[in-house]
Amino acid sequence: MRSLLLFAKVFLFVIVKAQYPSYFNYSGASGLPSDEVYSILQDKYGFIWIGCDAGLYKFDGIRYHAYKSNKQTSKSLTGLTISKNGNIYCYNFNSQVFVLKDDTLREIYAKPPVTITGISSDSCGKLYVSHSAGIDVYDENTNLWKKYSSDNLELSISKNNYVCKLANTNPLSGAYFLSSSGIGCIADNTYSITPFKIFTNYSPGSFILEYYHNEIWIFKAENRLVFRYGKQALNEVNSKNLLSVLGNRKITNVKALADGNLWICTYNGIISYNAQKDISELYYPDKAFSGCLIDREGNYWMTTLQDGIIRIPNMNMRVWNSENKLVLDNKISRIFKNKEAIYFASNKGAVAELSVKTSAIKYFPTEISGDVQSFDFDEESGKLKFNINNKLYEWTKDKLTSKVSEIKAIKAYKELNDNVFIGSSHGFFINDSAYNRNWVREIFIPRTKNQIWIATNKGLFQYQNDKNSWSEKRVYFKGIQVASITMDTLNCELIVMTFNGHLHSLDSTGKIKFITKLPSEIVPYKLAVYSQKGYYVATNKGLWIYNVNQNKWINLNRLAGVAADNVKDLALDEKEIWLATGNGLQLIPYVNADAGKKAIVYVKNLMVDQKKIKDFSKIQMDYKQQLFIFPEASIYRSNGEFLYAYRLKGTDTSWFTLPSDIQRIQITNIPSGNFEIELKVIDHNGNSSENTIILSGYSNPPYWRTWWFVSVLSLLLICSIIIFFKLRILRLKSAQLKEIKRIKIENELRLSRETALKSQMNPHFVFNVLNSIKSYIYKNDKQKANIYLNEFSNLIRTFLNMSNSSSITIAEELKMLKTYISLESMMLGGEFIFDQDVDESVDQSSSKIPSLLIQPFIENAFKHGLQHRPGLKKLALKVKKIGSYLIITIEDNGVGREESAKINAHSNSQHASFAGDAIKKRIELINRDEEIVCITFTDLFENKKATGTLVTIKIKIDEPI
Repeated sequence: MRSLLLFAKVFLFVIVKAQYPSYFNYSGASGLPSDEVYSILQDKYGFIWIGCDAGLYKFDGIRYHAYKSNKQTSKSLTGLTISKNGNIYCYNFNSQVFVLKDDTLREIYAKPPVTITGISSDSCGKLYVSHSAGIDVYDENTNLWKKYSSDNLELSISKNNYVCKLANTNPLSGAYFLSSSGIGCIADNTYSITPFKIFTNYSPGSFILEYYHNEIWIFKAENRLVFRYGKQALNEVNSKNLLSVLGNRKITNVKALADGNLWICTYNGIISYNAQKDISELYYPDKAFSGCLIDREGNYWMTTLQDGIIRIPNMNMRVWNSENKLVLDNKISRIFKNKEAIYFASNKGAVAELSVKTSAIKYFPTEISGDVQSFDFDEESGKLKFNINNKLYEWTKDKLTSKVSEIKAIKAYKELNDNVFIGSSHGFFINDSAYNRNWVREIFIPRTKNQIWIATNKGLFQYQNDKNSWSEKRVYFKGIQVASITMDTLNCELIVMTFNGHLHSLDSTGKIKFITKLPSEIVPYKLAVYSQKGYYVATNKGLWIYNVNQNKWINLNRLAGVAADNVKDLALDEKEIWLATGNGLQLIPYVNADAGKKAIVYVKNLMVDQKKIKDFSKIQMDYKQQLFIFPEASIYRSNGEFLYAYRLKGTDTSWFTLPSDIQRIQITNIPSGNFEIELKVIDHNGNSSENTIILSGYSNPPYWRTWWFVSVLSLLLICSIIIFFKLRILRLKSAQLKEIKRIKIENELRLSRETALKSQMNPHFVFNVLNSIKSYIYKNDKQKANIYLNEFSNLIRTFLNMSNSSSITIAEELKMLKTYISLESMMLGGEFIFDQDVDESVDQSSSKIPSLLIQPFIENAFKHGLQHRPGLKKLALKVKKIGSYLIITIEDNGVGREESAKINAHSNSQHASFAGDAIKKRIELINRDEEIVCITFTDLFENKKATGTLVTIKIKIDEPI
């Protein structure tokens, strides 16, 4: 706080004449191609064009787009002017003139080594180029040039003199120029010169011309020489207000803007001059200016030769801060205004008075660096009282006194009659007596002066005066922090703002009415009311204004020209608003924040996948193709803080938003058929753009939704249905045939089993067994007779059971065979040996084989082999498993098949044939789908003599689970 110590014992006075509006700076640090800018204009679409040391650029608020010509011999471009048809012209310092047409920069004129002094355009589509050899006029309607050169006596030149210098703008047809002979005009293909001797002594190039209020204003770049030309008369301008501000400044350019002022660019600031009011004002004297304009949104753009471009959102919002050396500390926290002065204080304890009459700032020597806690002015006594670090100061009539306060952390201080009211973070005090221990933020005394309102962290307290005795009357908003209170004098209501930004009115009857609320992210600091204008709230996000009639909030922030978003305090009067901001003290008029033009959105390019669309009104695309929209927006007041929004009309009800720096919008899944896409811009205040673009088109349906595909598909479907039913019928018929065949086969199998059973239970076998049993009975061998009779009965029972089953286990088959062999051996004469060998790999209880399959081959061994063999008879049965096959071998030492056939030929050949055919038929039925049973016969010989027969049965079995 060294700056404050410099005036600790004396008052500091600053005479203020340079309160400059807040601005945004575009420079090389923020992406501007060059800080040396010569010319600027806004095109018919609202975009800003810049001619600078680096060339020609278009600025859309986000990016700088460069434009160059392949014939360009120097990069610097200046003299931007726009024609009736919207074409932009410029020139370089090598005497080349270019036109920007169809988004391409083309050379249309080159005249070295002469020097171009300026270009201008009129309302008829003509371009005027002034140079050191005359004036050339280009008609963009015919693309023809016409020359007015030094061959014309009127345009004859003297040595070292430029022929002419054009006026910057002319809303009418034709152009005014200055030559050594005088002031000329070219219009309707004719020219005229009004001679004035004064210009014979100066080079026309040292003057700057501008069309202003139906006159030509002529400024000498130096020497403060100014003329007005109108009605063939030339008059020198002797305005002291203008000439005193011009001083010794060198003029670089003059522009007549839509605000009714002439703006004079100099190497030491820019001057605003209103000829009708004879008022001039200087801005930013530390900058060298080259051009200016007012855009469609009301922004002022000013180009400089060293500092890039500055954009001023509002010229009427003046700022006192350290940048223009008007205040010592930018962080202003307290403010109060009366008819004579504005009092303000900073976070570091700098307290000052700004005179309304003289604009002088007077700082008070408090000698303390600290936050100013309370800041109150008593209108009746004219006393300003404020508290810094528990030291209470009083300022009145150029006298500053102080004393140490026994009450700490004072937030509010009021005097009424002989009473002193103090609010602090420790409570509310009247004449040093504590009445309330809540944190006090504000004290408000109405005009009636018989009551006091206290805004605290625990509610709003009302104190009433009764016979010079103060007492608490009522508490409103109990338990809620009250941030600020004020009086609406027009409606005689107290306006209360709570910590969460809710505004309420409180009438004389104590009735509370909710008014409105601020957005949730806003932190409110101070509330003020101007009944005819609305409610004003200082917040961390700028100044918020609530329009009661329109029932809506308006936000003035940094983007609108407020010096800083952090606004701590405010003061109102009938004409203007004073703000205590984080970047100085600011004065703003009562403005309509919605008066500026809204954004405009454009589509500069459209692509379907990789194909560029030329006709935006007829977008044709195929199903699932992607549409790419390349948007552009004319909006500078938002300073890049805006959004693009789009939706598919009829499909989407909500808008999809994208940030401002996006270069293209990708839209996928566009439904087939006709479609419409809406595109707009939403600015920083949530306002939609002035226009909404509707892109219409047609998306071809996918092939499966085309008429031909549907027709073909329908035909195929019908054919498929017919084929399906036909195949279904064929399958049913086939299944029916298979079922019939299956039933037939099952019947045949059943018959074959019956046949096998019949062959196995032939009467010869039965009679022989019964006769053998009978012989045992005759022999009185009752035991054997009983054994064989039981075995025979068991065999008969087993045969009958097996006849009902298609397959049986190996164990069951072997058990039956054992019984059968026992009976057969009983009927043989001589000794009989039976050998049975079952391999351990065979699962006898689980593996199954066709029933009654082995017995016929055992029977053949007895009947055709062993029965005819004398002596010892042998029969061997072996069972083993190889892979998924069961191998059963039956070997006998009988007479062999050849000898047996001879014997059978003289005996029961019919039975042998019947049994053989039955077993053959049954095997064929079993093997109907695949080979399951395979029978092979091997004749056994020894020394060429038959020694028996080997039967091998190979059966495919399923593995047991």
